[in-house]
Amino acid sequence: MTSIAGHAGLTGLSWNELTIYRALAEAAAAGAQCPNADALGALIRCASPSTTPTIVGRLERKGLIRVERYQRSRRVQIVATGAWTAEPPNQSPHWRERPKAGVPAPARTVVATHQPTVAAEIAAWAQKRGVSLADALCDLVFVGWQVEQERG
Repeated sequence: MTSIAGHAGLTGLSWNELTIYRALAEAAAAGAQCPNADALGALIRCASPSTTPTIVGRLERKGLIRVERYQRSRRVQIVATGAWTAEPPNQSPHWRERPKAGVPAPARTVVATHQPTVAAEIAAWAQKRGVSLADALCDLVFVGWQVEQERG
């Protein structure tokens, strides 16, 4: 286990915050992939999908870590050491960070005509995220394109 003694700013962290910080610091020290939300949740015995991202966000706001967010993963820097976790294999930007201009979206009518069930699922997903159907389709096209580029 990596010692985190001497890492500034750890006083006053909750047990959950300290546990997640330690896991991130160990991954960064080893140059390993950043643990995903499920792995971090298992460490703190939490099943809620929003708890670990919330804690990671708190650690970031406290200035203990820096985070690069991607569509399906993240990369974290431990500020006290400067060490980063490994770059993730898929670096498609997170949907909140994807460029808005220059990314074409398929026509809604085309999706609805060819795959009505999928179109309804995508519409529900977009509504849950609070984005328009056009933006959701654009995000899906952008991520799909990035994945195809990685496949070669």
